[in-house]
Amino acid sequence: KQEEFDFRQLTGDVLQRLESTITDQKASVELDMEPLQLMGDSFYWSQVLFNLLENALKNNPEPGLQVELSARVTANGKRRVQVEDNGVGIDAAALPFIFNRFYRADTTGKVKGTGLGLAIVKHAVEAHGGSITAESSPGKRTTFIISLPPDQK
Repeated sequence: KQEEFDFRQLTGDVLQRLESTITDQKASVELDMEPLQLMGDSFYWSQVLFNLLENALKNNPEPGLQVELSARVTANGKRRVQVEDNGVGIDAAALPFIFNRFYRADTTGKVKGTGLGLAIVKHAVEAHGGSITAESSPGKRTTFIISLPPDQK
């Protein structure tokens, strides 16, 4: 379903859905967002943001997690969305596999999930002509970067 939507408004809706988890975990979410209109399926975009934010919270249940969400248009017209947290991070050996279906970086069984969340995120981003990458420094930060072509409105 292709429609134009306000990415900041969609972000607010997603944060509202996660508000109780954010509050219960004494986490904080900072926004650094330019006005950004996207053309695409807003339902899938809400799933992308929800999965990325929920993963950060799920994998970092200790109080004090800080998540930064930014969205902007770059100098070359691309749209860039970034979700970064200061949590436990992702081991370098696991990083190449995190977007694979059913892959679980957590082998302790402490984090619930099916291993489908990031695969869904990648599929949805690619269906909109974009790409997603992840970077992590264990114990310091994890960053997911979504890049969309300039022709996205």
